[in-house]
Order: sequence, then structure tokens, then C-alpha cells
Amino acid sequence: VNLIGFTFNECQAKFGGAVYVYSNSTENSVIIKKCIFSGNKATASDSDSDELYGGSAVFLAVQKGMMIRNTFRENSGDGGSVKIYNNFDTNINGMKLLNDNVLLISDCSFEINKNSDCCLFYLRGNNGAFVKLQKCSFSG
Repeated sequence: VNLIGFTFNECQAKFGGAVYVYSNSTENSVIIKKCIFSGNKATASDSDSDELYGGSAVFLAVQKGMMIRNTFRENSGDGGSVKIYNNFDTNINGMKLLNDNVLLISDCSFEINKNSDCCLFYLRGNNGAFVKLQKCSFSG
């Protein structure tokens, strides 16, 4: 999946208000770059019965990828503008110490909405990618 230079305005879904990506394959690399996410909404809440809520702009469950130079503003709902769901049922990678699966989030700008609980929500689990956050700004 490559999303480069898209604008997502006022999209809405149960989770992953604008973008939802799931891939448990280490062969698939997800790239979201230079996108603008504004006024999107995730309608499910943390009081729902499962962990599938949040990500008012983006819900990611991936083994490898990068989010670079994206802007997130005025997105609303429980579970952050970006939710990283890093829990996979099986270890398809073999020995975890030898894998290079990284989800990089870099140079992104996050502006929290007054109706949101956070900008970035990370759900740790089993057999997920190493998540690296660098050079991002948070305001609001």
C-alpha cells in the first residue's frame, strides 16, 4: 500500500476513520507519506466489546511500513488520531531477534482535537513490528 500526497477530510468509520490497513505479511511494506488528515472521525469507543476502535485518521496493523511527513489535525474519537495495533496471532517471522520489521513514524505533525483522548495510541501485542517514532511534533 502506497498513499502519497493524499488529503483525507471528514471521513468517518467505526475505526480507522480515513485509512485502515491490515497486513500480517512481512513482504508488504505500507507507506503513508505527505498526506493530510483533517476532521476525520472514528465512531467506535473504548467501551465497545473489542479492541477494534480508534484511529480517527489511521488504524494500522502492519508488520512493516513508514509514515513520513503527514499532518493530523482536528481528528476525533477514542483511541488517537493514529492507532497502531501491533498484535498478531502467530510469529510468521521465525526468530524475532533476526527480523528487521520496523514501522517508522517520522516528521509527522499531530494536533489533538478537544474531543480526542490522544494523538497516537499504541496497542502492544505479540509478534508485531518494532515501532520507531522520531522527529514528530505534538500540539493541542
